[in-house]
Amino acid sequence: MFIGAGVSVVNDIIYVCGGYDGNEHLSTVECYNTNTGHWTSLQHMIVPRCYVGACVLQGNLMVVAGYVSLK
Repeated sequence: MFIGAGVSVVNDIIYVCGGYDGNEHLSTVECYNTNTGHWTSLQHMIVPRCYVGACVLQGNLMVVAGYVSLK
């Protein structure tokens, strides 16, 4: 199970940020290049979280809010 990721598109690249894998909240950021069909892992977010909002603002990917587990 994988739920709660934030998704946005910048210049034909789909970014998937955070989420929940059924066991823990994720800090991962991955992108899918629609032209090449390849996935790439990027630098992780500082705080693992799910149900985030993701959007593009002035050409930059912004990830905000979400649920953070304080284990």
